[in-house]
Amino acid sequence: MVTALILNQGILMVSLTFTGHLGKEILDSAALAVTVINVCGNAVMYGLTLACDTLFPQTYGSVNKTKVGVILQRSVLILLMCCLPCFAVFMNTDHLLKLIGQSPIIANVVLPSLIIGLLANIVNVVAHATLIIGLNLGILGASVAVALALWSVVIFHVIYIIGWKVYRVTWTGFSWECLEDWGQFFGLAVPGMAMRCLEWWSFEVLILIAGLLGVTQLAGHTVTMSISYISFMVPYGVSIAASVRVGNNLGANQPVMAALSARTSLIIGGFFAVTVSVIILALKGVLPLAFTNDSDVVMLASNLLLILSLEHLTDAMQCVAGGILGGCGHQVYGAIMNLIGYYAIALPIAIFLMLKTYLMASGAWWGMLISTSFQTISFLLKIRLMDWNKEAQKAQDRAGVKHSESEPFNEFEGNVEIFSQDSEKSSILKKMEIQDSDGERERLIGKTKLTRKQIIFQRIKLIPVRKIRGSMLEENYIEGGEGILYIAGGEKNDTLHGGVLGNTLDGLGGSDIIYGHDGNDILIGGPGGDWLYGGNGDDTIFGGDGGDSIDGGSGINTIVFKGDGFNQIGVFVDLLSGNGSDADADGDTYTDIQNIYGSEYNDLLHGNHGDNVIKGFQGNDYIHPYGSNDILSGGHGADVYNCNDATGRKEIWLDDDLNFPDFIVLDQIQMNHTCFFFY
Repeated sequence: MVTALILNQGILMVSLTFTGHLGKEILDSAALAVTVINVCGNAVMYGLTLACDTLFPQTYGSVNKTKVGVILQRSVLILLMCCLPCFAVFMNTDHLLKLIGQSPIIANVVLPSLIIGLLANIVNVVAHATLIIGLNLGILGASVAVALALWSVVIFHVIYIIGWKVYRVTWTGFSWECLEDWGQFFGLAVPGMAMRCLEWWSFEVLILIAGLLGVTQLAGHTVTMSISYISFMVPYGVSIAASVRVGNNLGANQPVMAALSARTSLIIGGFFAVTVSVIILALKGVLPLAFTNDSDVVMLASNLLLILSLEHLTDAMQCVAGGILGGCGHQVYGAIMNLIGYYAIALPIAIFLMLKTYLMASGAWWGMLISTSFQTISFLLKIRLMDWNKEAQKAQDRAGVKHSESEPFNEFEGNVEIFSQDSEKSSILKKMEIQDSDGERERLIGKTKLTRKQIIFQRIKLIPVRKIRGSMLEENYIEGGEGILYIAGGEKNDTLHGGVLGNTLDGLGGSDIIYGHDGNDILIGGPGGDWLYGGNGDDTIFGGDGGDSIDGGSGINTIVFKGDGFNQIGVFVDLLSGNGSDADADGDTYTDIQNIYGSEYNDLLHGNHGDNVIKGFQGNDYIHPYGSNDILSGGHGADVYNCNDATGRKEIWLDDDLNFPDFIVLDQIQMNHTCFFFY
C-alpha cells in the first residue's frame, strides 16, 4: 500500500521534476497549479471519500457484504456531482491567482494497486518526455501528461476489477437502493471533507504566502513540500491499512481485534516515521537536486529539509491516528481538531514567522511542527479513551446488520469476553476475585487457568452464553460447554475444545491445538503451524498459513484453501499421500479428509481412493481423482481433469466459457468407470 501510494503521488512529482529544470519561474507556476488542484479538487474529493473509509471496511467486515456494491454506486454518483464546482474553479485558476497577488508570469504559466501505480508512472514519464522534451510544449505538455497518467490509473483499475472479477462478493448489479441513505454518506463525507480540506488547505495557503516572498523562497518551499508529499505517503499507506483493518474488525463485531489493530498500526507508523525522518536528514543536501539545478534553491531547500525531518515525526503519527479514527467513523472529531490545530495554531504562527521575521519560508515548517504535535496528542487521546464495544455496535448499524445477527455481547473484566444473545435471561454469572499467596490475582474459568490471575465465575442465573474469546496476549486453554457456538483463542499458542454441538473454533494467531469433538464443526487454524482434529461429524477445516497437521476424524470432512493472494499462487494438495505444498497448503499433512475446496488461483488437487468432492473454483486447475464416486468442478478457468487410474462414477461439472476450455484426460480407461458431464 505504501509503495502504491508513493507511485500515485509520483505522477505529480515527475511533473514538477520535469518542469523544475525549465527554470525557477516554470517550477513556481507548476507548484501553484498543483496548489489550486489540491485546494479546490483533491482535498475536496479525497475528503468526501473519507466516508468510504468508514463505510466500506465496516460493511465488508460484516455479514452484509453485498451492501458494499450499493455504497459504491451511491459514492460514485455523489462524487461525480461534486466534481462540477471543482471544474468551474479550475477554469478560472489564472484569475484567482492574480486576485491574491501572485506574479502574472507565474499565474499564467495498495499488489494490484502497486502494479497499476507502476504502469501509470510509466505512462506519466513517457508522456512528459514526449510532450515537454520531444514536442517542446513546456508547462502545457506537463498538464496534459498528468491528465493522461491520472486517467490511466482509473482505466487500469477498471480493467483489473472486471478482468479479475474481484467484485463477485460485493457487487449484485446496479440498484435503485444507491439513491437511498444519502444522509448517512454525507454525515460522514462532509466532516471527512472538512477534516481533509482543513489539513491540506493549510499547507497550500503557506505555498501562496511563500509566493509573496519571492521566486527563490517559493521554489525552495515547493521542493521541500514535494519531498514532504512523497514522505507523507509512507504513513498515509499505514493510515489506510489501519482504517481498513479497524473498520473490518468493528464490522465483524470484534472490538478486541479492532483495538489490537489500532495499537499495532501506531507502532508500525512510529517505526516508519523515525526511518523516513532519518533518511530525509541524511539526504537533505541531495534530494533537492532532483527538482532543480539552481544553487540558491538547493541551499534553501536543504535547510528546510532539516526542519521537515522533525515535522515528519509528528505529521506521520497524526496521519496514522487519523486513519484509525476514520475507520471508526469519527470524522467530526478529526475536523474539529484540524480546525483548531491548523487555523488557530499553525497558520497564525507560520504566517507571522514568514512575513515578520527573517525566517521567511522556514517559518512555515516551524508552524506546522507545532500544529502536527497538537494533532498527534489530540488524536491519540481520543483513541485511548475510545469504547471499542460501542464502536462495534455503531459499525453494525452502519452495515445494516440486525443486532440478532451480530450477537451483542457482555464483556467481563479480565482476559476473557463472554458473548451472549438478547434472549430472555435464564441464568447469570457472578464474578468473584480471590487473592493468591503472593497477593496477586489469578484468573480462572471453572478449573481452567487462563493467566497468572484468577477470576472464578459462579453460575447462578445468566443470559445464555454463545461465544467465548480468550486472551489476545497470553496462552489459552478453553473448553466449550453446552450451548457454546464460537470459541476463539488469541495471538499465542492456544488449546481449544468444542462441545457436543457444532462449533466454530478459531485459533487466530500462534500454533494452536484445536479439537472439534462432536457435531459438524468449523475449525480455523490461522497463521501458525496448527494441529486440528475434527472429531465426530462432518467438519470444515481452514488450516491457514503454516505447516498444519489436519485430521478430519469420522464423518465427511472438507478442507478449504485461500491460496497466496499477494503472489497469486494456488495450492498443491494430495489426499492420497496426505501432503500439501504451496501457499496455505505448504507443509500440511492430511488424514481422513474427503473433500477439497481449492483457491481462486491455479491449483493441483489430487483425491484419494474414497468418495471425494473436489472443487477448484477460479484459476486453471489440475484435478486428479482416484476414488469410486467423485464430484469434480474446476470452476471458471481452463481446467484439466485427469481421470486415469480412477474407477466408479465421475460427475464432472465443466465451465461453458469457450475462452477457457476444459480438458478431460481419459487415455487409460478403467473397468466400471463412467463419467457424466454437466455444464
